[in-house]
Amino acid sequence: MSSSPLEATNEYKYLGIVLSDTGSLRPAILTLANQTRKACFSLLKSLSHLSHPDPSLQCYLFDSLVRPVAEYGCEIWGYARAEELEVIHRRFCKSALGVPITTTNLACYGELGRSPLIIKRKVLMVKYWLHESCWQ
Repeated sequence: MSSSPLEATNEYKYLGIVLSDTGSLRPAILTLANQTRKACFSLLKSLSHLSHPDPSLQCYLFDSLVRPVAEYGCEIWGYARAEELEVIHRRFCKSALGVPITTTNLACYGELGRSPLIIKRKVLMVKYWLHESCWQ
Protein backbone atom coordinates (compact mmCIF):
# COMPACT_ATOMS: atom_id res chain seq x y z
CA MET A 1 0.00 0.00 0.00
CA SER A 2 1.24 3.42 -0.87
CA SER A 3 1.13 6.08 1.82
CA SER A 4 1.30 9.09 -0.49
CA PRO A 5 -1.39 11.74 0.07
CA LEU A 6 -4.21 12.22 -2.41
CA GLU A 7 -4.06 15.25 -4.65
CA ALA A 8 -6.88 17.78 -4.28
CA THR A 9 -8.32 19.08 -7.56
CA ASN A 10 -11.05 21.51 -8.55
CA GLU A 11 -12.32 19.34 -11.40
CA TYR A 12 -12.30 15.64 -12.15
CA LYS A 13 -13.30 13.86 -15.33
CA TYR A 14 -15.30 10.72 -14.56
CA LEU A 15 -16.64 8.64 -17.47
CA GLY A 16 -16.26 11.66 -19.75
CA ILE A 17 -18.20 14.10 -17.56
CA VAL A 18 -16.24 16.86 -15.85
CA LEU A 19 -17.28 17.06 -12.20
CA SER A 20 -16.56 20.22 -10.23
CA ASP A 21 -15.76 20.45 -6.53
CA THR A 22 -18.46 23.13 -6.23
CA GLY A 23 -21.14 20.93 -7.79
CA SER A 24 -21.43 23.26 -10.79
CA LEU A 25 -22.31 21.68 -14.11
CA ARG A 26 -20.66 24.50 -16.05
CA PRO A 27 -17.32 22.69 -16.64
CA ALA A 28 -19.14 19.59 -17.90
CA ILE A 29 -21.30 21.61 -20.28
CA LEU A 30 -18.35 23.62 -21.61
CA THR A 31 -16.38 20.44 -22.23
CA LEU A 32 -19.32 18.83 -24.04
CA ALA A 33 -19.88 22.02 -26.06
CA ASN A 34 -16.27 21.96 -27.19
CA GLN A 35 -16.52 18.30 -28.23
CA THR A 36 -19.87 18.96 -29.95
CA ARG A 37 -18.41 21.91 -31.84
CA LYS A 38 -15.59 19.70 -33.12
CA ALA A 39 -18.02 16.98 -34.21
CA CYS A 40 -20.25 19.52 -35.96
CA PHE A 41 -17.28 21.11 -37.73
CA SER A 42 -16.14 17.68 -38.89
CA LEU A 43 -19.61 16.94 -40.26
CA LEU A 44 -19.86 20.29 -42.07
CA LYS A 45 -16.38 19.80 -43.51
CA SER A 46 -17.41 16.37 -44.84
CA LEU A 47 -20.57 17.84 -46.35
CA SER A 48 -18.68 20.70 -48.01
CA HIS A 49 -17.61 18.36 -50.81
CA LEU A 50 -21.23 18.08 -51.96
CA SER A 51 -22.60 20.90 -54.10
CA HIS A 52 -26.07 21.22 -52.51
CA PRO A 53 -26.64 18.61 -49.79
CA ASP A 54 -30.26 18.01 -48.86
CA PRO A 55 -31.16 19.66 -45.52
CA SER A 56 -33.00 16.52 -44.37
CA LEU A 57 -29.83 14.47 -45.00
CA GLN A 58 -27.79 17.01 -43.07
CA CYS A 59 -30.21 16.85 -40.14
CA TYR A 60 -30.15 13.06 -40.19
CA LEU A 61 -26.35 13.10 -40.07
CA PHE A 62 -26.40 15.70 -37.28
CA ASP A 63 -28.78 13.54 -35.25
CA SER A 64 -26.63 10.47 -35.86
CA LEU A 65 -23.14 11.91 -35.40
CA VAL A 66 -23.28 15.17 -33.45
CA ARG A 67 -26.31 15.07 -31.17
CA PRO A 68 -25.10 11.97 -29.26
CA VAL A 69 -21.95 13.91 -28.37
CA ALA A 70 -24.04 16.85 -27.15
CA GLU A 71 -26.34 14.60 -25.11
CA TYR A 72 -23.66 12.46 -23.50
CA GLY A 73 -24.55 11.94 -19.84
CA CYS A 74 -27.57 14.24 -20.07
CA GLU A 75 -29.43 12.06 -17.58
CA ILE A 76 -27.17 13.71 -14.99
CA TRP A 77 -26.82 17.29 -16.23
CA GLY A 78 -29.75 17.60 -18.69
CA TYR A 79 -31.86 19.94 -16.59
CA ALA A 80 -29.30 22.73 -17.17
CA ARG A 81 -30.07 25.17 -19.99
CA ALA A 82 -26.72 24.56 -21.79
CA GLU A 83 -27.04 27.54 -24.12
CA GLU A 84 -23.65 26.74 -25.70
CA LEU A 85 -25.08 23.52 -27.13
CA GLU A 86 -28.19 25.31 -28.38
CA VAL A 87 -26.03 27.86 -30.21
CA ILE A 88 -24.15 25.08 -32.01
CA HIS A 89 -27.45 23.45 -33.00
CA ARG A 90 -28.96 26.73 -34.26
CA ARG A 91 -25.87 27.53 -36.30
CA PHE A 92 -25.99 24.09 -37.83
CA CYS A 93 -29.67 24.53 -38.74
CA LYS A 94 -28.94 27.85 -40.41
CA SER A 95 -26.00 26.34 -42.26
CA ALA A 96 -28.16 23.44 -43.46
CA LEU A 97 -30.73 25.89 -44.82
CA GLY A 98 -28.09 28.19 -46.28
CA VAL A 99 -29.55 31.26 -44.59
CA PRO A 100 -27.75 34.11 -42.79
CA ILE A 101 -26.90 33.72 -39.11
CA THR A 102 -29.33 36.59 -38.36
CA THR A 103 -32.34 34.55 -39.55
CA THR A 104 -35.02 33.97 -36.90
CA ASN A 105 -34.36 30.81 -34.88
CA LEU A 106 -38.02 29.75 -34.84
CA ALA A 107 -38.22 30.01 -38.62
CA CYS A 108 -35.22 27.70 -38.98
CA TYR A 109 -36.61 25.19 -36.48
CA GLY A 110 -39.97 25.24 -38.25
CA GLU A 111 -38.52 24.88 -41.74
CA LEU A 112 -36.48 21.85 -40.68
CA GLY A 113 -39.13 20.40 -38.36
CA ARG A 114 -36.75 20.54 -35.41
CA SER A 115 -36.89 21.74 -31.82
CA PRO A 116 -34.30 22.93 -29.29
CA LEU A 117 -31.98 20.23 -27.94
CA ILE A 118 -33.16 20.76 -24.36
CA ILE A 119 -36.50 19.11 -25.20
CA LYS A 120 -34.82 15.85 -26.26
CA ARG A 121 -32.55 15.99 -23.19
CA LYS A 122 -35.53 16.28 -20.87
CA VAL A 123 -37.24 13.34 -22.60
CA LEU A 124 -34.10 11.27 -22.14
CA MET A 125 -33.94 12.26 -18.45
CA VAL A 126 -37.54 11.21 -17.82
CA LYS A 127 -37.01 7.90 -19.64
CA TYR A 128 -33.95 7.26 -17.49
CA TRP A 129 -35.82 8.07 -14.28
CA LEU A 130 -38.74 5.85 -15.25
CA HIS A 131 -36.41 3.01 -16.20
CA GLU A 132 -34.51 3.30 -12.92
CA SER A 133 -37.72 3.41 -10.87
CA CYS A 134 -38.88 0.13 -12.45
CA TRP A 135 -35.93 -1.67 -10.85
CA GLN A 136 -36.69 -0.55 -7.31
